[in-house]
Amino acid sequence: MNLVKEAIAKIDQQNQKDPHTVIYKNQTWSKEYLNSVWMTEQLFQYVAAPSAALQIACRAHHIRRWEIQRSEYPSGKAGYYQWRTSLYAHHSSKTKNILLECEANPILITQICSIIEKKNLRKDHETQIIEDVICHVFLLYYAEAFSKKHPEAKVIDILEKTWKKLSDAGKAHVESLELSKEVVLLISKSNIA
Repeated sequence: MNLVKEAIAKIDQQNQKDPHTVIYKNQTWSKEYLNSVWMTEQLFQYVAAPSAALQIACRAHHIRRWEIQRSEYPSGKAGYYQWRTSLYAHHSSKTKNILLECEANPILITQICSIIEKKNLRKDHETQIIEDVICHVFLLYYAEAFSKKHPEAKVIDILEKTWKKLSDAGKAHVESLELSKEVVLLISKSNIA
């Protein structure tokens, strides 16, 4: 088995342990496993031949996310950023352990962990690709559900913030996504329309 397949199989085993489940296409999925599948699908839609580092980082970017709850951190923006920083370190550590089991090259391990931790975002091409894919997955699979739980003004604000995270290539790719009518309508009401 090659490194990418071996690492992804081990990442999937971990994410399939997520106690939170969702129904998608009449099938029950572990929440973070489904997210990782969507991430991989969108990566290959976005990049013709993604590197090993991109494929593994993409699959692992939420590994065992349920172990660190937002409620464990203070409310507000500062608490949110503390939580996100802890998550990046958590995902990176879990992924590094898997890659060590797979006897991956230390340089590749460092590269993958750097992508997961979003180091050099905007400057590192592959880190920005993962950020773009995260935004694409949000727009495709999460934005509509988010819009049903929050006031329209907040949803539009989140969509505008999501847009700012995208690279120019990521923004151009949004046109090829089959977004729901609700999300398209909300985008039309925003400053990104």
